[in-house]
Amino acid sequence: MSTSNPTIKVLMIDAASGFYKVNRYNVGDFFGPVDLGIHLSHKYNSLNVGVGLLAGSIFPGSNRLIVKGISTCWPGFCINSMGGLVWFSITSQHYTYGKSN
Repeated sequence: MSTSNPTIKVLMIDAASGFYKVNRYNVGDFFGPVDLGIHLSHKYNSLNVGVGLLAGSIFPGSNRLIVKGISTCWPGFCINSMGGLVWFSITSQHYTYGKSN
């Protein structure tokens, strides 16, 4: 039986060039999307979108999409969340953008 350290996957996208890659960070070095977002925002001056380790589970509050980054309006780190968005994206099988069914 092998034990592996769980990781948080991060998709890094450079919108100017279209370059992308997936980085993995060990759980323990960073404990969730806000902790990792603080690190990435200060390192890359980026806007970060993520979910927690329990996303998709039955626990209340775990299905929130978290958006975080450094504000351009005032010097500070901002955190916003949208409830139920992760549950919707996991459970919806088919949706159309801009069209009514």
